[in-house]
Amino acid sequence: MVIRRFVLVQGAELKLRPIDDCLEAQLNRGFTSTSYLKLQDIDYVVGLSLKIAEAVVSGKQKHGTGNWHGKCLDLSKAYKQLAVHPSHRHLAVIFYHDKDHQPRFYVANALMFGSTAAVYAFNRVSRSLWYLLNKMLLIPCSFFYDDYPMFSPTELAEDADNSASELLDILGWRHARTGPKGQPFADSFNVLGCNLDLSKVAEGEVVAGNKLGRVERLMEHFARIKAAGRLNLHEAQVLHGLLRYACGFFAGRFLHQVCAEVMNLGMAGLYGQASKLADFCDYATGVLGGCVPRKLKVFSERRPVLIFTDGAWENGCASIGAVIIDVATGAKWVLSDRVPEALISAWSGQVGEQLICQVELYAMVAVRWMFRDLLKGRRTLWWVDNEAAPFSTIKGLSPSVTMRVLVREFYSFELSHPTFSWIERVSSFSNPADGPSRFAPEEIQSLLNVDICHPFQHAPELIAKLCNNSLVLRKGG
Repeated sequence: MVIRRFVLVQGAELKLRPIDDCLEAQLNRGFTSTSYLKLQDIDYVVGLSLKIAEAVVSGKQKHGTGNWHGKCLDLSKAYKQLAVHPSHRHLAVIFYHDKDHQPRFYVANALMFGSTAAVYAFNRVSRSLWYLLNKMLLIPCSFFYDDYPMFSPTELAEDADNSASELLDILGWRHARTGPKGQPFADSFNVLGCNLDLSKVAEGEVVAGNKLGRVERLMEHFARIKAAGRLNLHEAQVLHGLLRYACGFFAGRFLHQVCAEVMNLGMAGLYGQASKLADFCDYATGVLGGCVPRKLKVFSERRPVLIFTDGAWENGCASIGAVIIDVATGAKWVLSDRVPEALISAWSGQVGEQLICQVELYAMVAVRWMFRDLLKGRRTLWWVDNEAAPFSTIKGLSPSVTMRVLVREFYSFELSHPTFSWIERVSSFSNPADGPSRFAPEEIQSLLNVDICHPFQHAPELIAKLCNNSLVLRKGG
């Protein structure tokens, strides 16, 4: 079996990575697995750092000042340290053309980068090393393929570093000791495309942000696309991958909607639609320019805020309702109101008379605006009485211009008032906001023992923004 090798250019460093195309050679079709990969991504790393901070603040750390450092240990050319079984060498013949365009054939002695079987085989070994570092050396750490984010009290950091290296040396594993991938323990370090700041662990706080230069490179990429006036699928996939690194869950969801749009535009192949592409690039650049590191506190409130929203569009009247319950404090709000006429007029001119989806989604945006301070840093559960509204916000995308503007506005709050949100659909029969959306809040007020039904706050700047952005997007295609 012959496997073609090609080269990818990666990152700002223009690193050359050879890939063995085991998919094209159909080698991957001959492999299956009964187990699943359990990768410990940036969410796991941040969760582990928060667990450490919780132990420090709770007084469970018996020795040391309570200050912690971290680093990311990297195995050197990890796949090349694991051998192909001798009986399988006939399945590992690599082919490529040299600089003189002559065919070259080599037999791989180590795992090939591109083989599905190699991924599972390596991760079993990688997980074993993670187990040894935790159990034998008592170094809190995680693993993601060949990366091992490790944590240590400041006073023991040097010993932890030396011990980890000594263990890997005994086992015969080469690993980075110097250079960008061989950095010592520090209070701030890069891990999996993220910068993790542990300087305030003793105060119960961890800060997660993008590593230096990532946001700037993304903005430059969008500027080049805007200048070229085109976006193909490959460029969209590259951007999507970089954006995903920039908005892991703990770092926030402020780029969730941008990720959805860039793939949609890439698949559409926007040739000859420079104005639509330019609008998106300006929007994405603006969101990137406003991003800041996310501060995560150990003892932030974990009990959620429950939010039920509903909208009604009957006989030319658009009304909305909402019920908000703060499980932590017991505070409750019932809201009922009409949708501002300016929005109805703007939507009608663009989508016609069927506006129920816009009304439902506006109820979510209005609640997000009105209760932004309450929801900041909180876990929120949204229950929405509509198909299009929750699905548009979950996907971060809608084919409707007016809905897309509302989705963008919903996620814009994640920059200044980030939350941990989950969105679900609820049927009208089970939705406590159904009555308030039809100006009949009495039943739910009685059930919740709420005396006052409040109107929504329709901020003039929010209404103007929604109307103007809808017009801009419509003109752009």
